[in-house]
Amino acid sequence: MPEVKLNRKQFEFLNHGLKRERPDLYNELEKTDRGQNVEVFFEPEIARALRDWCIEKIGLVGFDAEFNLTSEGVLLQGLVDMFSNDAWY
Repeated sequence: MPEVKLNRKQFEFLNHGLKRERPDLYNELEKTDRGQNVEVFFEPEIARALRDWCIEKIGLVGFDAEFNLTSEGVLLQGLVDMFSNDAWY
Protein backbone atom coordinates (compact mmCIF):
# COMPACT_ATOMS: atom_id res chain seq x y z
CA MET A 1 0.00 0.00 0.00
CA PRO A 2 1.51 3.36 -1.02
CA GLU A 3 2.24 6.00 1.59
CA VAL A 4 3.39 9.60 1.86
CA LYS A 5 4.75 11.57 4.78
CA LEU A 6 3.03 14.90 5.21
CA ASN A 7 4.21 17.68 7.43
CA ARG A 8 1.69 19.00 9.93
CA LYS A 9 0.62 21.94 7.73
CA GLN A 10 0.03 19.71 4.70
CA PHE A 11 -1.90 17.21 6.77
CA GLU A 12 -4.11 19.84 8.44
CA PHE A 13 -4.96 21.37 5.07
CA LEU A 14 -5.78 17.98 3.56
CA ASN A 15 -7.60 16.83 6.70
CA HIS A 16 -9.81 19.93 6.90
CA GLY A 17 -10.58 20.08 3.17
CA LEU A 18 -11.29 16.41 2.66
CA LYS A 19 -13.52 16.06 5.72
CA ARG A 20 -15.66 18.91 4.41
CA GLU A 21 -15.54 18.36 0.64
CA ARG A 22 -14.66 14.71 0.07
CA PRO A 23 -15.43 12.60 3.14
CA ASP A 24 -15.45 9.54 0.88
CA LEU A 25 -11.73 10.07 0.20
CA TYR A 26 -10.95 11.04 3.78
CA ASN A 27 -12.45 7.80 5.06
CA GLU A 28 -10.23 5.77 2.71
CA LEU A 29 -6.99 7.09 4.24
CA GLU A 30 -5.08 5.32 6.97
CA LYS A 31 -3.24 7.88 9.07
CA THR A 32 -0.42 7.45 11.59
CA ASP A 33 0.50 10.54 13.57
CA ARG A 34 4.27 10.81 14.12
CA GLY A 35 4.36 14.18 15.86
CA GLN A 36 5.64 16.70 13.33
CA ASN A 37 4.71 14.39 10.44
CA VAL A 38 1.75 12.22 9.57
CA GLU A 39 2.13 9.08 7.50
CA VAL A 40 -0.81 8.58 5.16
CA PHE A 41 -1.48 5.20 3.55
CA PHE A 42 -3.90 4.70 0.65
CA GLU A 43 -4.79 2.55 -2.33
CA PRO A 44 -3.47 3.71 -5.73
CA GLU A 45 -6.90 4.76 -7.00
CA ILE A 46 -7.29 6.97 -3.92
CA ALA A 47 -3.96 8.66 -4.70
CA ARG A 48 -5.27 9.50 -8.16
CA ALA A 49 -8.49 10.93 -6.70
CA LEU A 50 -6.50 12.96 -4.14
CA ARG A 51 -4.27 14.33 -6.87
CA ASP A 52 -7.31 15.30 -8.93
CA TRP A 53 -8.96 16.98 -5.93
CA CYS A 54 -5.78 18.99 -5.27
CA ILE A 55 -5.56 20.05 -8.93
CA GLU A 56 -9.19 21.20 -8.81
CA LYS A 57 -8.48 23.17 -5.62
CA ILE A 58 -5.48 24.87 -7.24
CA GLY A 59 -7.81 26.20 -9.89
CA LEU A 60 -10.13 27.60 -7.22
CA VAL A 61 -7.76 29.00 -4.58
CA GLY A 62 -4.24 28.49 -5.87
CA PHE A 63 -3.65 31.78 -7.67
CA ASP A 64 -3.99 35.45 -6.87
CA ALA A 65 -5.37 38.12 -9.24
CA GLU A 66 -2.00 38.30 -11.03
CA PHE A 67 -1.86 34.51 -11.47
CA ASN A 68 0.91 34.04 -8.94
CA LEU A 69 0.68 30.99 -6.70
CA THR A 70 -0.82 31.76 -3.32
CA SER A 71 0.41 30.04 -0.17
CA GLU A 72 -2.45 27.56 -0.57
CA GLY A 73 -1.41 27.05 -4.19
CA VAL A 74 2.15 26.21 -3.17
CA LEU A 75 0.88 23.76 -0.55
CA LEU A 76 -1.52 22.16 -3.04
CA GLN A 77 1.18 21.88 -5.71
CA GLY A 78 3.34 19.99 -3.23
CA LEU A 79 0.45 17.62 -2.53
CA VAL A 80 -0.14 17.10 -6.26
CA ASP A 81 3.52 16.13 -6.62
CA MET A 82 3.27 13.72 -3.68
CA PHE A 83 0.20 11.98 -5.09
CA SER A 84 1.57 11.77 -8.66
CA ASN A 85 3.92 8.81 -8.33
CA ASP A 86 3.58 6.88 -11.63
CA ALA A 87 4.80 3.70 -9.93
CA TRP A 88 1.52 3.53 -7.97
CA TYR A 89 -0.67 3.35 -11.05
